[in-house]
Amino acid sequence: MEMKQSIERIAKLRERDISPTEEDVKQKIVVPLLELLGHKPENLVFDYNTRRGGKIDVFIKNVPPDCKVIIDIKNYDENLNDCIKQIKQYTFDEDALLAILVNGSEIRIYSPLRGVAFERSLLYSIERQKLTDSKWWSIISKFLDIKNLKNRNVIKAIGKREKEIKEALFSEEHLRREYGENIEGVNNEIKTLEEEIEKLNRKNKIFAEKLKNNISQTWNALELPPPSDTTVFEKGAKEKVTRLEKEGLVSQDNEIYKIYRGIDRGRNNE
Repeated sequence: MEMKQSIERIAKLRERDISPTEEDVKQKIVVPLLELLGHKPENLVFDYNTRRGGKIDVFIKNVPPDCKVIIDIKNYDENLNDCIKQIKQYTFDEDALLAILVNGSEIRIYSPLRGVAFERSLLYSIERQKLTDSKWWSIISKFLDIKNLKNRNVIKAIGKREKEIKEALFSEEHLRREYGENIEGVNNEIKTLEEEIEKLNRKNKIFAEKLKNNISQTWNALELPPPSDTTVFEKGAKEKVTRLEKEGLVSQDNEIYKIYRGIDRGRNNE
């Protein structure tokens, strides 16, 4: 019961209960969590210096050499995606089996998997608030409980997860190839259509210019100024031509008749 209450206390901490700094995250989340997982304070080395001059926030001692664990702690709301490069370097510097990246709301468990980029070697991402869920507590225990580290069961757990991740990566690659070809085909069609649209736009401009010039010539022949906007001819073209025909003011071979009728036919074809 005491274990459950301690887990709930960590999971239910609010941002204002923790404060934003790395030190607050370490003292109020990471250290209590590690103690619940069986790690003694004397086996937690803070500000551990790496071989290449880096500094690891927490290094766990008293585990087998092939089960090293390093922990990189960030501010409460720091984006962990921006911190992968650093912990990757620490992981390879120290030949660590597990690399834990944590802020105030998320705990990430990485392990350098064979043939997989470190960025894709994320075993689990656990929301701190979900630690009360037995599923997630079981997962974090499987990898970080002192017993599973000392008896090297963690290596088996990583191997199983590695297989699952590689199968998912294979499926992802297959899907990328399958849908990538479709996407490329659609993009090519879009490009072709865009080129065709551009051609039509140029053609449309030519016709619009011809329309404007022809209308101007027609009204100039009558010594009348052409309209400032040639689109006025499109409105009610049929009615105007019909009226002019009835009044005997225009015949079928007249340019005005041809223009009006041409516009009218164009509208009917739309």
